[in-house]
Order: sequence, then structure tokens, then C-alpha cells
Amino acid sequence: MKRIYLFLLIILSVFLIGSVKAENVSIKSVELIEKDDDTEVLSEVSSNNLDLNIDLKFYNTGDYAKYKIIIQNNSEEDYVISN
Repeated sequence: MKRIYLFLLIILSVFLIGSVKAENVSIKSVELIEKDDDTEVLSEVSSNNLDLNIDLKFYNTGDYAKYKIIIQNNSEEDYVISN
């Protein structure tokens, strides 16, 4: 019986921890700061929660675009940004 309670406690804590992350971290702004002359911006950057949608067209190898992204973290936790 103790194992069942422990299992339920672990499952409940995973759901509670997962919901806290989305509420405390947000994308405040996204700004294009530099791009290659041949790079074409097809549409403005949009975001949905913590997902960014960037629509660019590159013509040559080595074309680039640089963005400044400001992310606000209202929690005490440290997070890692992944690709």
C-alpha cells in the first residue's frame, strides 16, 4: 500500500512541476537585429507560449539572421534553453 501512495505522489508532483514552468517563463520580445543581404524575411516572427515561429528564406550557404530574444523568468528555478 505504501508503494501505491509513493507512486501516486510521484505522478502528482510531476504534473504540478510541469504546470509551474509554463506559468513562470515567457517570451517578452523578439527582434531581428542583423541579417545577410540575401536573406529574405517571409513573415514577422510570431510566438505561441514558448515556441517561436521564424519564417526566413536563405539563398546561399552562409546566409544568416540574428535575433535578440528576451525571455522573462519569474521563478527561482534556472532553466536551460534547448534548440
